[in-house]
Amino acid sequence: GTMTYGGTKPTITPTYSGFTNGDNANSLTSKPVCTTTAGSSLPVGNYGSSCSGAADPNYTITYVSGVVTIGPAPLTITASAGTMTYGGTKPTITPSYSGFVNGESSSVLGAGLTCTTVAGATSPVGTYASTCSGAVDANYNINYVSGVVTVGPATLTVTANNVSKAFGAAVPTLTATISGFVNGQTLATSGVTGQALCTTTATTTSPGGTYPITCSLGTLAAANYTFTFVPGTLTVTFSQKLVCNYFGQLTINSGQSVLVPPGCYLIGDIDVNPGGSLDAEGAIVGGSVSFLSGGTLRFCSTTVVSVLYATGAANRVVMGDGTSSCPGDTVVGLVTLNGNTAGVSLQKADMLAGVSIASNAGGVAVENCQAIALISVTKNTGGTTVTNNSLLGSLTVTQNAAPVVDRPNTVIGFQQLQ
Repeated sequence: GTMTYGGTKPTITPTYSGFTNGDNANSLTSKPVCTTTAGSSLPVGNYGSSCSGAADPNYTITYVSGVVTIGPAPLTITASAGTMTYGGTKPTITPSYSGFVNGESSSVLGAGLTCTTVAGATSPVGTYASTCSGAVDANYNINYVSGVVTVGPATLTVTANNVSKAFGAAVPTLTATISGFVNGQTLATSGVTGQALCTTTATTTSPGGTYPITCSLGTLAAANYTFTFVPGTLTVTFSQKLVCNYFGQLTINSGQSVLVPPGCYLIGDIDVNPGGSLDAEGAIVGGSVSFLSGGTLRFCSTTVVSVLYATGAANRVVMGDGTSSCPGDTVVGLVTLNGNTAGVSLQKADMLAGVSIASNAGGVAVENCQAIALISVTKNTGGTTVTNNSLLGSLTVTQNAAPVVDRPNTVIGFQQLQ
């Protein structure tokens, strides 16, 4: 018979030869008892089986021994699974067991069992086998089952680079720095392709202050890395920040940007030459403002006690933008906004003389203003909106390129609309 190590020993039964006269095993006066020395705790090998105790006066009985073979028990050793990060430390691979008998444990296998994985710090992202080998025990038929080690991507940090720009200047190209490479790699050797997409809330006409720069994935891609993003800061600066109580004429030339801060006044005329920019916030200008082909003109909650003339502005002329951060202005003299290239915003303003807005490109918005005398909006392109204004005088909205919205308005006097 056969049995497995740790299993149940087989039943030993006799076979006969030599009966005569039709006799059989039932003819015996005493039947034999058969057994084996094999047992569940005995090691793999061959063991005798024997019978004895049969008796019958008509027969001389001899016995022939048999063999019981104990074979190895099946034992399964499974390598553990695990995870690691690209460039990191591979996990420790440990065995688990199924099939020990007789209360035994891994201690019977000797010291030769080792477990490992082919994954390593330089292995690309993917799955790799983990294996065990080297266990030895004659009483077990050992089967090995592989595990899986998953190498996940390492994380790169994409940090938006801080930049600054002058008021009225274009927003510079926004870039980022990538850090966190592993395995001695650099950007050039890491397999990272593409570029992050970095944006800011700041625009050419944004007033002085700080603005967030945020980056997103853009076209960045990498087989062995993922990306996390850290914001940066764009700072809008001025080449000159006026102190209060300034007396005299102010000339702003190309490349210069000037702020007249809240609560300050400037007694004198302001001339902005080509390439210059001017921002007045809650200030008083005790003279005229002449803006000739400058960069950016932005007035918020500012009083101008004389005329204001702006032509050829490279960026949108803002005299109040309808938000709480840039309320409208008060202009005592004539306002002339003609021939500007990126549009005009005149909102929530009080104007005590005539207003001429003509031949501007980029769109015109005149809204929620109060005026005495004439408002003339003519020959503008890019869309024209003239609504919710109150006038004691006349309103003329003519010859503007579509689309045009020129009502409702409250006019005491003459009006001519498109």
